[in-house]
Amino acid sequence: MKLEFDSLVRRLVHAARGLAFVFWIYFLPVAARDLIAWRIPGATLPSAFGGGPPGGALALGGAALALGALVVILYTRRSPGGAEPTRLLRADRRFARDLGLGLGLGGVAATLVVLGMLIRGAAHWQGVSPSLAGGPGAFLGLALLLAVQSAHEELGFRGPGLRELTRAASFPLAALFLAGSFALLHAANPAMSARGALGILLAGAALAGLVRRTGDLGLAIGAHVGWNVTLGQVWGAPVSGFTLSPRLFDLAYDGAVRWTGGAFGAEASLPGLVILGLAA
Repeated sequence: MKLEFDSLVRRLVHAARGLAFVFWIYFLPVAARDLIAWRIPGATLPSAFGGGPPGGALALGGAALALGALVVILYTRRSPGGAEPTRLLRADRRFARDLGLGLGLGGVAATLVVLGMLIRGAAHWQGVSPSLAGGPGAFLGLALLLAVQSAHEELGFRGPGLRELTRAASFPLAALFLAGSFALLHAANPAMSARGALGILLAGAALAGLVRRTGDLGLAIGAHVGWNVTLGQVWGAPVSGFTLSPRLFDLAYDGAVRWTGGAFGAEASLPGLVILGLAA
C-alpha cells in the first residue's frame, strides 16, 4: 500500500511539474509579449502576419522564445538522467541535421496538401504574388517570425511539459492532452472550426511523435517551421486562420470548404486532415 501511495505521489508531482513547465515556458512569456505588443503600434502578431513590418513582433517574439529556451536548458541540466536523452535543445551537428530534415518534411507535407487541392480543382494557380513588391527583407523577416513562433510552441507543448506528463501517466496520454491543449490555444484564431481543431490536434500528436522518436526538439521544430512557411509563404494558403503577406505565390482557394479548409486553411481541409492523420 505504501509503495502504491508513493507511486501516486510521484505521478502527481510529475503532472504538476509538467503543467508548470508549460506555463513557465510558453504562457507566461507569451502573456508578457502580448501585453507589451499591444502598446507598440504594429508589434502584434496579426499585424505582422497581415503584411505589417515584422520587426517589433520579431523582437518581442524572440525575447519570449529566449526566456522559454532558458527554462528548457535549465530543466535539462537539472533533470535526472535515464534511458532517454536529457537535452531537448543542443548545439551540435545532429540537432542541425534534424532541423534541416524537419524543414524538408514539413515543407513536403504542406506541398502535398496543396497539391491535393489543385488536383481536386479546389485551388487554382494565379501566379507570383504582388505582395513580394516589398522586397526580400520583408519576406525573410516574416519567415523568421514564423520560425520563432513555431519554435516557441514546440518548447512549450513538446518540451519538458511532455516529458514530465509522460512520467506522470504515459506518452500517449501526455501527447494527447498537450495536443488538445495546443488545439485549444488556437480557438481564438480567425475562422476556427471543429475540423480546424481536429487538424491542430493531429498536428500536435504528430509533432509529439517526432520528439519521442529523436529524444529532442530539433526534428519537431523544423517540421513545424517548414509546414507554416511552405503553406503560408510559398503557397499563399491560410495558416491556422491567418493569410500571410508577403508570400511567394498566389493561389485561389475557391473550392468547397471541406477541400480547402475555408478561411482557416489547410489544417481544416480534407487533404490536410489526411496528411496530418497519417503523420500522427
